[in-house]
Amino acid sequence: MNEINVYFRLIIMAAGYSRRFAGQNKLLADFRGEPLCLPVIRAVAAVTEILGAHAAGLLVSGHKEVRRLGEEAGLISLDNPNAIVGQSASVRIGLLHPVGWEAKEEYAIFLPADQPLLNKTDLLYFAERIKTGRVGLWRSEAHGRFGSPTAFHKRYYPELLALSGDAGGKGIFQNHKEQVKTVSLPLAALQDVDTPADLEKLQTEIEEKG
Repeated sequence: MNEINVYFRLIIMAAGYSRRFAGQNKLLADFRGEPLCLPVIRAVAAVTEILGAHAAGLLVSGHKEVRRLGEEAGLISLDNPNAIVGQSASVRIGLLHPVGWEAKEEYAIFLPADQPLLNKTDLLYFAERIKTGRVGLWRSEAHGRFGSPTAFHKRYYPELLALSGDAGGKGIFQNHKEQVKTVSLPLAALQDVDTPADLEKLQTEIEEKG
């Protein structure tokens, strides 16, 4: 199948308030000896480097320390002073930041910073699948469960920019079902961490697998 010439914005959404994480910033919680957000940051940095001039890796966060980790990895770290508004503010910041190209075929790949088992292999596979398709919307799934990353062609940017509050792209997928394709990833890659119990469970599972 012929590939299309695609440019990617890889946008890490890292501006949340961790309301379910016992008053701590979960993205800086310890995960196997390093901040929870660092594996995703590394994955995006690695894929951005592999894709070269066809990709820009961005991190959007209201947390200075998280932005610093992104900068050290070579990402474009953007402040979100309105994180309390919800994820729509981060979406807007990530989409509107200049990336140095004017591409007809551009996709924004969104992924949260709290999926520490999502690695560069999974993320690169997701991006490469988009190159072989002719649709505008992409979702990742594992065993019938949808998750992140997700991807939106630039023709859907106006709909993303019109989001408000904590609304995400789910409604866009529902409104354009004929334009949606899925990419199967390992279940572990889609596991996110919302609570201290989630983190403990994930670490225990990893230890048990050796």
